[in-house]
Amino acid sequence: MLDQLLGGSRDSLVRTLSSQLGLNPDQAGGFLTKALAVIQSAIKSGKIDPAALLKGDPSALVSKLDLGSLSQMVGGQTGKAQTGVQTILAQIMSSAKSNPEASKLLSQLGGSGGGLVGALSGAASKMFGKG
Repeated sequence: MLDQLLGGSRDSLVRTLSSQLGLNPDQAGGFLTKALAVIQSAIKSGKIDPAALLKGDPSALVSKLDLGSLSQMVGGQTGKAQTGVQTILAQIMSSAKSNPEASKLLSQLGGSGGGLVGALSGAASKMFGKG
């Protein structure tokens, strides 16, 4: 889902990460893929509100993520992992702001009553006369 938001900027982002983190393009692509999974997991678990990606500060969101596995990808350097994730979040936020479908895509990820959980809650409310 986050890949959809990145769209055509993914290749540029891989090049930026490669340069920023001192990784070859394949390693930077792997870092990006893993980071997107970590971010998506944080959204699904409710650690990150999807709306924060539309208006938030990337550095504030980084603190809500488990960077352990990402740090391993950059030689155990947590600072590098934070920098990379901050760059990715900034690009997601930039892409989301320019995409009219962004809030719909983000709400499908879950958290804040969105996605499957939100749909099931809404159906249950209607079924039991609470909606």
